[in-house]
Amino acid sequence: MATLAWDVNKIHLIGHSMGGQTVRMLAQLLAKGSAGSPTGTEDPTSNSLFAGGKDWIHSITTISTPNQGTTLANGFAEIGDTVKGLLATVVSVLNLGGSATEMLYDAKLDQWGITPKAKTESLGNYINRVFKSPIFNPGFKDVCLWSLSTQGAAEESTWVQTLPNVYYFSYSTSDTFGARDFFLRKIHLPNLLTMILPLQPIGAFIGSRYAPNIGLSTDWQENDGVVPTLSMTKDSKGQLVTFNGNSQKGKWNFMRQLNKLDHLAVIGVTLHTQVIDIYSAHAAVLQSLPVDGSAITSTSAEPAC
Repeated sequence: MATLAWDVNKIHLIGHSMGGQTVRMLAQLLAKGSAGSPTGTEDPTSNSLFAGGKDWIHSITTISTPNQGTTLANGFAEIGDTVKGLLATVVSVLNLGGSATEMLYDAKLDQWGITPKAKTESLGNYINRVFKSPIFNPGFKDVCLWSLSTQGAAEESTWVQTLPNVYYFSYSTSDTFGARDFFLRKIHLPNLLTMILPLQPIGAFIGSRYAPNIGLSTDWQENDGVVPTLSMTKDSKGQLVTFNGNSQKGKWNFMRQLNKLDHLAVIGVTLHTQVIDIYSAHAAVLQSLPVDGSAITSTSAEPAC
């Protein structure tokens, strides 16, 4: 079997939500290994992934990604009961099929001693047991909740870099509107007609005074029900440029802000808006990228949403 020349046949990676952070870290590991990671540098001989030197990624696109973290993760201890209630509701609805969907009751966290739901255990008790795990304690880093926090995302940006040979593209989503609270302070509230009901309490929390209360600006209030819109544009260190038909390598090409699309609507979980045209147009942009060269002018226009 012929071996594919990955450095010639480079790939495009597209990640939604935390998937954007994941593909960024994958690109860093391939190119540089784990050097600089706060958890320690892995032995490059233990796995080829940690050896670095693999210039295999042509572009990375992040969609609604908490590239600078989400205040939802910061405030998880405060909103945890709401999340648990929503999770119980969603799982109950999805489990209408009975035993065929029993897998929904397994958090797949055996490595931290969290076993699947017992047959005699209620759904509420199971979810409470999961959330009592030390992995949800503030400051616990070996779990995605840390990477999703603003502190964790900032820490990861110290070693997960904006690589000079990769094109970076970002899309942001927003489904809240600016308002004032009883003390005339800035807040953001969910668009009730477009944000799906389960995300509205979370959108209200992110849009509340929580961000300024922990030292962030009110720019962090606008959100899509899961992630602050500001956080989606780029990581905390890379250079941001607004896409105008000219794709620039080694920089964050900000494509557009998709308004009145919540965190799930942008991947098609919606009845009021079709998003296929957004992805088709972006695929054309990616296809137009040169194999070599630092920039290219694209004739593909982003469609109205």
